[in-house]
Amino acid sequence: MNPIATPLTRTMTVPTVSARTLPPADPALDRAIIDAFLDEENGGLRALYSRGFSEKTVTERASRLGLTRDFIKRCRLAETRPAVRTCVKCDASFLSAGKHNRLCGRCPAR
Repeated sequence: MNPIATPLTRTMTVPTVSARTLPPADPALDRAIIDAFLDEENGGLRALYSRGFSEKTVTERASRLGLTRDFIKRCRLAETRPAVRTCVKCDASFLSAGKHNRLCGRCPAR
């Protein structure tokens, strides 16, 4: 944690992001992880590991995104392109199976 000064408080603690951890929300890295899982046969995950990310870190972030091998398999079979999208109803970010999927898993039940 790095303390920084702000006008409202004397110091505020900000988490330090090392080269081996993924930030909480980084669309470019999320896209890289999704692409790596889609291109796993061609060494997509190894490319992330060679950039300095550990296997544990990548799999934890993929898990937080909801990216599973079953999800990837369904997207390949349906020939869709998964991405992190914003729900049109509640503005929450979620892993979408394709451009047709614009509601998060919670909204259709609401």
